[in-house]
Amino acid sequence: MPICEQSMRTILARGRLCAMGLLAIALGQLPAWAIEANGPFGANGIPDSKQVTDSQVDAPDVPPNAIGQDPTVAAVLALPHEKPADALVAVFTLLDLGAEREAEKLLAPTLKRPLTDGQRAELVAHFGSAKFLQLGRLERSEDGGATGTPRFTGARQFADDCLKASATQARAPERIAALISRLHDPQAEVRHAARVDLRATGTIGVVACLRALAVLDTDS
Repeated sequence: MPICEQSMRTILARGRLCAMGLLAIALGQLPAWAIEANGPFGANGIPDSKQVTDSQVDAPDVPPNAIGQDPTVAAVLALPHEKPADALVAVFTLLDLGAEREAEKLLAPTLKRPLTDGQRAELVAHFGSAKFLQLGRLERSEDGGATGTPRFTGARQFADDCLKASATQARAPERIAALISRLHDPQAEVRHAARVDLRATGTIGVVACLRALAVLDTDS
């Protein structure tokens, strides 16, 4: 074999050894996950979404108490509830929103407050009898039976007491006398409201009106 041919083969062999050495050094400097077949970048260096674990994905920063919280319900609960009227405004609003659990918790302190008959009658005058009838129907068992968990305990008694106080106040002689005096008011709206309120008093209002008419006939 000619000397020049042997020299060429020796040079090529040494070149292959050098190249392999450089490749080994380069591979040795790479992190282990880059050369593992099951690493997150795979054997070919291509990102594999299936290999990314949940811990590598940042979770949204959501406060625990805000998860599943209706913002409207939260706004109602943030309102002041110190006065009975304010508490009932929130309770009736929550019931309209379908948030019975929140309404029940908010109503409980109001049911325990010592209210006068005048205060109870004022509540009925403010919200109307229909709201208190609705409130009384809320007291029930969880499953509708006698052994179920009670719901809205005391709501029926509270509603009945308020309605009775309102009815008693409505039939008070001084109030009926004031309504009869409004029948002569120059404003048609005032006269109409007086007639509606007198009709609601029932027999007592009718008797009072007849007596007032009798007095007018005697005076005339």
